This record gives sequence, C-alpha cells and structure tokens, in this order.
Amino acid sequence: MRRTVPAIVLAMVLLIGGACGRGGQSSVELLSAAPDRTLEAGSSRLALTITTKATQEAQGLNFGGEGLFDYRKKIGQLTFDLGSLGLPGASGKAEMLLLGSTMYMKFPGAEATLKKKPWVKFDLNALAEEEGALSEGLSSFGQGSDPSSMLQALRGVSGPVKKVGEEKVRDAQTTHYRTTVDLKKAGGEVPAAQKAEYDRFVQQSGVARVPTDIWVDGKGRARRLTMEFDLSKAAGALEGGPGRSILEIELFDFGVAVALQEPPARQVTNFDDIK
Repeated sequence: MRRTVPAIVLAMVLLIGGACGRGGQSSVELLSAAPDRTLEAGSSRLALTITTKATQEAQGLNFGGEGLFDYRKKIGQLTFDLGSLGLPGASGKAEMLLLGSTMYMKFPGAEATLKKKPWVKFDLNALAEEEGALSEGLSSFGQGSDPSSMLQALRGVSGPVKKVGEEKVRDAQTTHYRTTVDLKKAGGEVPAAQKAEYDRFVQQSGVARVPTDIWVDGKGRARRLTMEFDLSKAAGALEGGPGRSILEIELFDFGVAVALQEPPARQVTNFDDIK
C-alpha cells in the first residue's frame, strides 16, 4: 500500500500536468483549425467593417457593408453604405460582386456618368500585376472582401493565446481569444488551391505579424475576426494617410444559398476604358 500512494500521486501529477500542457496547445490548435471548420460550412452571410485611426494628416473613418459569400465557388456579394465614410458628397449604397478573379462595382449615380453602363468590371489578377496606388488598392479591396483570405491567416497563430472570455456574437455563444498571427508562417500551411490569393493578401498587407482577435463558436467556426494592420507598410500606402486599420468580419447564417450572375454586358463598363 505504501508503494501505491506515491504511484497514484505521480499519475495524478502527470495527468494534471499533461492536461495543462494540452490546454495551452489546444487553444493554438483550435484557432489554427478554425479556417477549415468555417469553410466546411460552404457559405455564409457576412458583415465587413474597416476602421482607420485618425492621425494628424488624415481623419479616421468607419466603413462597413454586408453580404454573402460562397467559399467553394469563390463568389460573393457585398453592399456598402457610402454614408458611413463621413466624406462630403458620399451617400447611398454601393454594390460589389466578386466572381472568382473578377470584381464588379456599382456606385450611386454611376448610370448617368457611365452612359447607362453602371457596373464597372475589374480583373483582379491584372490589377495585382500593375503598379500604382489605385490599382493596388482596388486589388487589395477585392481580395480582402473574400473572408477566406483573412481566415487562412489563422494558420499562422504564433503569439501567446489569451482567452478573453465567453461572449455572444449575434445569435451564437462564442469564446473570445486574443493572439498574434504570423502571416508568412501561415502561408506554409495554406492549401494549394488558396495559396496564390493568400500570398497576394500578405504582399498587399505589407506586414508579417498582426494582432488578432477571434470569436469561435462551439463547432470551432470563426464567428468574428478582427485584425489590425499598419497601413504605412501596406501596398499602395499613401503618404500622410491613416497609420493603422482594423479589419473586422462577422460570419453568420452558415450554409445560405448563394446564386449570383454577371451583370448584363450592356450594363458593364471595363475599368481599363475609364482609368
């Protein structure tokens, strides 16, 4: 019996110690697995918010939109409230269609300006190869509107993971975590099918490590994700522009049907014809 007690104590110590070690590791594994768990749903609705912090040279802004996205087909739709920009003359709703590597955008009043061809067509692959703030900014905006690019970044969780607490995101109970992701590290784990898009995302962000908050539901899916970028290092950065930007997405209504088509050719203006 004297030998049994120390053996039991030792076993308990090993068990507790192992559980604590796995607990710290499981948080990293949970976040790293969130992209696959989320994308397995196939589609979702989303809310996107871009917040830039004011500096002495530039005012801050809070720009948002809502839509839906099919992760497998790489198609999605977003509607933005231009009034949220807080800029003179900016009002009404802007629409965006993302169909693979092609983006269409429609702005209030564009029909009169563009001679009844209000949809402007952008080739994101071509824009990514061009130099200049406008082309690089449009390419970055198009790629950033695909939530899967942000999700893939979670494969690079590298900093300590802090559990902030239990919080509700829309109708879902979630656990809120705070960490840092290494975008380049994540690139080594991104599936081949998403690698090219993700690499562009990293190149345009201009940074390697990004402070990140993520809210994960009981199925391991990302419900909310925020990432803070240093805009001074981003592709197409403007001198004297805002220094930092927070990009946030909320994902909900998983499995929603997404049926989108290209605008009629008679309503489309190619970006190359007007730039």
